[in-house]
Amino acid sequence: MKKKILQTTIGILILLFGLCSCNQKKARLEMIQEKTNRYLAEFQKELLGTLQTSIQKSGTSGAIEVCKDASPKMEENFSKLDKAKFRRVSLKNRNPDHFPNDWEKKAIENWEKQISEKQTVNIFLEETDTEVRFLKPIFIINETCLKCHGDKEIDSQTKEKIAKLYPLDKATGYKMGDLRGAFSVIWKK
Repeated sequence: MKKKILQTTIGILILLFGLCSCNQKKARLEMIQEKTNRYLAEFQKELLGTLQTSIQKSGTSGAIEVCKDASPKMEENFSKLDKAKFRRVSLKNRNPDHFPNDWEKKAIENWEKQISEKQTVNIFLEETDTEVRFLKPIFIINETCLKCHGDKEIDSQTKEKIAKLYPLDKATGYKMGDLRGAFSVIWKK
């Protein structure tokens, strides 16, 4: 009888520990997601502001050159804020450094499948033994984006600048609402 009570008590304690551990993991992931969303909102605001100012000063073709330098610098600066690596990725990348790694590619391909099936696309959040992986979709939601990433919207001067700075460019042909890629943030443990 005592043995059965002891086994039951141990079983209950293990169950409670497991539930507590799951709640702690969920809370930690929610905190990381909230923090990442704040950083990404700042990143987007800063990048868009830089590009809009550049377009006003030197036109769309001039903004290509600014974006080529500003975007990687911003990714580097945001990566220094915390124990995280920030970058933008796309299957149709312009910058060769922005091609997704295996897990990013798999998540983006899954989003494309969900979009084709008229399903909602959600943030990808995954924890491994060494890191927390966060991927947030980027959609074309601003007409300004099409001046560099569209089709007919790209003027000849901008096309020339893109070809010069990015000879392997794959980042055109988008329409409003298209999935452009993702913000990728990897938090090291």
